Amino acid sequence: MTIGRVFGHELTVIRRTAVGKFLVALSLVGALGGTLVGYGLSNDPLTGDFLAFSLWLVAGTVLPFGALLTSAVAIAADRESGRLRLLFGTPVTRADVFVGTLLSRVAATCVSVGVGFALTVVVVSLFSVEATRGILRLATFTLLFCVVYTTVGTVISAISPTRLRAIGLALVFYVWSAMWPQIVGILVGPNRSPPGPPTSAERLTHFVGTLSPFGAYSQVVTPARAIYAESVAGSLLATPTMLLILVTWAVVPVPIGYWWLSRIDL
Repeated sequence: MTIGRVFGHELTVIRRTAVGKFLVALSLVGALGGTLVGYGLSNDPLTGDFLAFSLWLVAGTVLPFGALLTSAVAIAADRESGRLRLLFGTPVTRADVFVGTLLSRVAATCVSVGVGFALTVVVVSLFSVEATRGILRLATFTLLFCVVYTTVGTVISAISPTRLRAIGLALVFYVWSAMWPQIVGILVGPNRSPPGPPTSAERLTHFVGTLSPFGAYSQVVTPARAIYAESVAGSLLATPTMLLILVTWAVVPVPIGYWWLSRIDL
């Protein structure tokens, strides 16, 4: 069995079980829910910045959560049930299982997020064409953000002996990623100096806060001076740097997960 066959099999499982329906439903609820929140909270005509903020608030928290949890049980469930031991008794290799599962979960995440944002563009354009500007950028980074959580979830699944352990580790990672910017601010001290441009020390502190996936995503998609965002001055908090952080989180865990799966005794 090759990686392609594992990939196809996993996609079939996702499509036929509740996983696929859950991801699509969550994407629609998150994207449309964020849009409705934007319209509900905006006293003036909805702007692109306010829409980005409301989508970050809803879709940016709901979608990665679903991607993380559904991928976290992908391999762990088969390991707990004994199916993985039986599978490795066939010509399939551990690399086939890990890479095929990872690619299938990433594909499912991309499709579900794409569907949610496509519908969002249609709905928003009916009321405000101006507000649709920047949605493509927001959708792109949200997609990458969810891919990060899918990758981390699959790695967690590869290192976890049971579904319960995998879900527990996934929840710990989700909470840590979301709280890291705030934790950094608390550890360093007061978040703000008197009104005025942020100092170099404040920018450095904020950069450390963006080293979690949620911190980097928040910095790049929300307007400056939003809850977890800071005005960009220099390259430290610029979009390419945030992109690099997200890509690093999407890539670096992969060899760690495969290495762990290749050495465990089933």
